[in-house]
Amino acid sequence: MGKKNSEEPVKNKKMNRWLLVVILILAVTNGGLSYFYIKNRGTDSAVSASDKFNLLNPARKFIKQEDLIINFQPLRDFLNDKYEADQNIPIYFKYLPTSSNIAISKDAEFYPASLLKVPVAMAVAKKIERGEWKWSNEFVLMSTDKDDKFGTILLLL
Repeated sequence: MGKKNSEEPVKNKKMNRWLLVVILILAVTNGGLSYFYIKNRGTDSAVSASDKFNLLNPARKFIKQEDLIINFQPLRDFLNDKYEADQNIPIYFKYLPTSSNIAISKDAEFYPASLLKVPVAMAVAKKIERGEWKWSNEFVLMSTDKDDKFGTILLLL
């Protein structure tokens, strides 16, 4: 039993060291993130033309633009071989840092169905970001907005 008691302070010291290391890592990470937040705060209203989409990839400022060049031709060839013949499968891929894109059946018209919520959510988030709306705003659904062909609407209270 005496041996067990003497091992406990050694375990406690090791545990305290690991805890200290974890706390230091978290503190440094938090400090770095806080620095970048404070440094970039308030710049949204004065966005330059070259930095128009800074919210999509904030790291873009720190990467040389020539390092962003990626060869998408193998992906384009693969998608064209596999899906170009089928007009019922439209594909649009855009690499945001450089605006490189791949479009298959880009002129085909489709009803967006459940995908419509993505641009709507983006527009709502943008209005909240600008201060026009708040997260607590409620959306009023009129009877003319409903379509029985697309399922049941559940109201969560």
